[in-house]
Amino acid sequence: MKATEQTKKITNPKNESPKPEKKQSSGPAFCVDRIINKSKYTVYHAVSKSNSQQYALKVFPIKEANKLSSGYLHECRIADITHPNIIKIHDYQPAYQFLQGNGSVNASYVLMDYAFYGDFYDLISKVDFTKDEKLIRTYFH
Repeated sequence: MKATEQTKKITNPKNESPKPEKKQSSGPAFCVDRIINKSKYTVYHAVSKSNSQQYALKVFPIKEANKLSSGYLHECRIADITHPNIIKIHDYQPAYQFLQGNGSVNASYVLMDYAFYGDFYDLISKVDFTKDEKLIRTYFH
């Protein structure tokens, strides 16, 4: 892909909401075993049924019919970016029916790499940065 094509894909000069197309997938081939983070959107720990690879599954509930959440649209914008400092997105679905308890929930989801050591907030909350100015400048310049 040329740089200009990639830029067109990422930028949105008219500020329109992108319409993510459903990626070709045979449905989720993973098992969800626990909640990793419960904030605005719940993130679950998921394990691949085929190779036991660990993933993070971020779920975006669909509150209105035919309207995707802004969080889901944001995640889809970066789905094709490959960079060592950005978590890789493996799959996303704009509408999926999840079984939950005795019923089901309609939601969008994004399947991404599992960060074994947590996110950046987890790192900075565990380390005392006040004693190492070089470390502070590395992360907060």
